[in-house]
Order: sequence, then structure tokens, then C-alpha cells
Amino acid sequence: MFANVKRFIILLCFPFAAMAVQCDVSTTFFSFPAYDVLSISPTDATAQITVQCDQGLPFQVKMNAGLYAAGNFNSRTMQSVQTPSRLLYNLYLDPSYSQVWGDGSGFSLYYQGISGPIPLKLPVFGRIPAAQNVAAGQYHDSIVITVEW
Repeated sequence: MFANVKRFIILLCFPFAAMAVQCDVSTTFFSFPAYDVLSISPTDATAQITVQCDQGLPFQVKMNAGLYAAGNFNSRTMQSVQTPSRLLYNLYLDPSYSQVWGDGSGFSLYYQGISGPIPLKLPVFGRIPAAQNVAAGQYHDSIVITVEW
């Protein structure tokens, strides 16, 4: 014995079109000036991150701790190219060097904003603390910048 089976197809329609959301990001090259191990003043530098998202879109700009900090934002370090020396530094959201730029973990903060009609230029403030006895040479690190929207 067979039962009668009726099949219904439900067509769902939405009154709006799905749209792709987009953000474009660029950075300037970040380079500290020469570090003087005898100076009692820190060595500072600035760079810029430019973010352009669809207008009205909330977004966040986060940074990792770098290659040599082992995930700790308070111990960002640059590694010497020639020796095993490391040089402490950090990156900040503010010109008073009080808000460490990170991903929100380990007492770090990140930038939160809403995009407007023109690209947003975010300054990055870098500081190498004074009185580090390190070998002469070139030092480097690599930071990953993530934009979430």
C-alpha cells in the first residue's frame, strides 16, 4: 500500500541583494633611526597604516607581537642580523607611548573605527627604550597587521 505524498517547494526571497564588503589596507615602511646605546633618551619613530573600507563599516586593526616576542606584547624585540643580540621596542596607538598596539590580549589594545568617505590614516608610534647595551648592527622584526570587519 502506498501513501499519497505531496512535495512542497518553498522559495525564499529576500528584498535586498547580498553585497560583498571590502577593506583595503596599506602601510608605510617602518624604520627607526640609528640607536645610540649611550643615549639616555628613547629612540622614537612613526609610520602609518591607511584603511579604506566601505563607508559606515565598523572595523578593527590589530597587530601581532612579532617574530621574537613569544606572543608577549610587552617584550617585542628586534633580532640582530649579525649577532644573537636583541633590542627591545614597542608599537603604540598614542603619541604618549602608553597604549601598546596589539590584538587585545596581554594588556594590549587595538584600533576600532568606522570607515568614512575618505581613507583613514592611522599613525603608528614606535619606541626603543634607552640604555640597552646591544651590539652594533642591523636589527629587524616582522609584524602582522590584521583588519577585521
